[in-house]
Amino acid sequence: MALRGQIKNRVSISERPKIVEDRSRIGDWEGDLIEGKKGSGFFVTHVDRSSRYLIAKKIETKQAESFNTATVEMFKEIPEHKQL
Repeated sequence: MALRGQIKNRVSISERPKIVEDRSRIGDWEGDLIEGKKGSGFFVTHVDRSSRYLIAKKIETKQAESFNTATVEMFKEIPEHKQL
């Protein structure tokens, strides 16, 4: 079995806690990488499962480092006590 493209020590989405599935609390986020039209770039998105609050940022490469850097920057911009 090829390991290329696999995330080391990843946890399956089926293993997340029941409370996350209920969408009853703010703070459970889902992240994704969206690829634009060929050559147009990529978008990092994170959506709060309860409120549906979306944060997004365009990045130039789909490398993990770019995704992670954008994610940290986006979450730093959210005020601590913001009502979603």
